[in-house]
Amino acid sequence: MVRLTCCLLLLLAFSSAQSRADQNTAMVSQLGVGPGSYTETLDKEGDIVAIARRHDGCVLVDVSDPENPAIITTINPDDRVANSTPSIDIWDVNIHNGYLYLMNRGEAVDPLLSNWVGLYIYDISVPSSPTLEGWLLWGGGIYHHLAGSVSAGTVEDVNGVPHAFLCSDITGDVEIFDVTDPSLPIYVTSVLSPGYFFQLSEVVVQDNRLFSAWGDGGFTIHDVSLLPLAPELILHQPYVGTPVINGGLRTLCPTPDGMHLVTGEYTLQGDVRLWDISSLGTDPQVNQGLVQLLDSWQLNSGALLWTIRATNDFAFVGHLEDGIQVLDIRDRLGLAPIGCFDPDTGGPVTTWSGIADVVVEGTRVYASHQSDGLYVVDFGDEVVITKAQWRKKKKRLTVWATATSQGDVTLELLGYGPMNWNSKRKRHELNVTGVTSNPGVVMVLSDLTGFDEATVSVR
Repeated sequence: MVRLTCCLLLLLAFSSAQSRADQNTAMVSQLGVGPGSYTETLDKEGDIVAIARRHDGCVLVDVSDPENPAIITTINPDDRVANSTPSIDIWDVNIHNGYLYLMNRGEAVDPLLSNWVGLYIYDISVPSSPTLEGWLLWGGGIYHHLAGSVSAGTVEDVNGVPHAFLCSDITGDVEIFDVTDPSLPIYVTSVLSPGYFFQLSEVVVQDNRLFSAWGDGGFTIHDVSLLPLAPELILHQPYVGTPVINGGLRTLCPTPDGMHLVTGEYTLQGDVRLWDISSLGTDPQVNQGLVQLLDSWQLNSGALLWTIRATNDFAFVGHLEDGIQVLDIRDRLGLAPIGCFDPDTGGPVTTWSGIADVVVEGTRVYASHQSDGLYVVDFGDEVVITKAQWRKKKKRLTVWATATSQGDVTLELLGYGPMNWNSKRKRHELNVTGVTSNPGVVMVLSDLTGFDEATVSVR
């Protein structure tokens, strides 16, 4: 059975690193979700966040007021039998259309079903009263044993049909199930490992493409549009880093436009890599020459990289000891640090108690922290207009503004164009001539999504 462990990395002597001030981020709130197990992944649908809590199941959190998140309930399949022997180890969660999917890699049998259960499915349409609707039980259905232990997964619609794509600890492959009827998951097909002993750690489905991270086996992309027929291989990109026992490619995320892929490695260096996949066709051999590695980046602090989530503009990288690092990918040619949020003081330590997963919605980031629970963080530039003046006789509009990133960002005076950075005065400035009337109100926008507006004075 494949197990993602930290055996080798426990022997590392981490380099010391000074804690950094957060950059272009601001904490909105933090919520502890209870003592006991580590917090792992999280997912969000609507105003509900689900957080995997390993031996303690899953916590549902109401984030309708992000400044005051509140625990709704805790879901633990073991609680169906009082004083039962713990059987669960929930490493991953997914919410899809009002159903919660708990990926369980526990090594004990379910207290009621008397066998291994790799997936629990709950109806959370009433979040305060979740109901268990179905499961994948070893021996419970044809090929259900293939998913008798599951470390990660995702549920997505393909051709209007919800499918669970599961990282099986039993086979080491991607096992795919039709979950149209949550009470009766139906095995569909498998995506096999590209080689022996490769360690499947994460799968992502987007636009009928399945992206799989295989440790030292690199990553694959499959076309799943023909399900229930077997997915077709589009690309197998071999691993380009230095092989590490129980390590390699850990996490990956395509940009929403599908043109690029960001990958992250659980290795001594923790490389983040940016790939151009915009030219891929249907022939995997041809595609091998079309995929391009554009850039690599390392944090170089000794922190263990654990998760990556990408927008079209930024990549959010979660490290188990060094918080969230935000990389700028807007030019799609390289990876440039542009922000960070680190709730852990001091240098990296071997406690594995930092950021485990993130969900990004616009400029807001929801992050699970292995010991602190849930963090809600805003990413963006704080812009302040310090002067907005129109000189009537000279028909000139003058606007000054500051930004937390100062000269590292571009500020635009809406309707008038980009502002100029004055390095001596540490401010952005713009003088616009030929303005025949007072505009009344002006707005300054940062390319990091921040903005400010001000009333124009007249002189």
